Amino acid sequence: MRVGAAASSGTTTIAPTGGCCSTPTSRSLAHDSATTIPLGTSSRINRQSGIGGSDGGYGPWFGQFQLRYFGPRPLSEDDSVRSKATTLAYLRVGCKITPNVRLAIDVSNPFDRKASGIDDFYASRLQGEPLAGVEDVHFHPVEPRRIRASLIANF
Repeated sequence: MRVGAAASSGTTTIAPTGGCCSTPTSRSLAHDSATTIPLGTSSRINRQSGIGGSDGGYGPWFGQFQLRYFGPRPLSEDDSVRSKATTLAYLRVGCKITPNVRLAIDVSNPFDRKASGIDDFYASRLQGEPLAGVEDVHFHPVEPRRIRASLIANF
């Protein structure tokens, strides 16, 4: 389920969103002879929300800001291991140079948050560790602060 709303006044828009979704796990997947996945159902709920706004009512200037929150997510079958929550932001500021040409500056992760974008929990083995490996959280960090300039021409 996803819920959203938008409020607009002239050239300014604010759009909060939120939702929750059931997370499929191996217990909710079908069992066949090629796998050993057990039958069952999952009652895990993930939460996410966000708010964004844009404004273009200052002459040639325009801007946009988004803030997104992803709640803790289950990483193990029994829900004993969960990821941490992640909050990220995005910012865009620009100027209309002519009716057909715009210059924009985008800043991804403007607060330079140190968070993980993807988390998994499984056994892996480094040199010197037991042959069976060690179960641990493996993650992919979010991109650090990134600034990008764009020149957009419509013709």
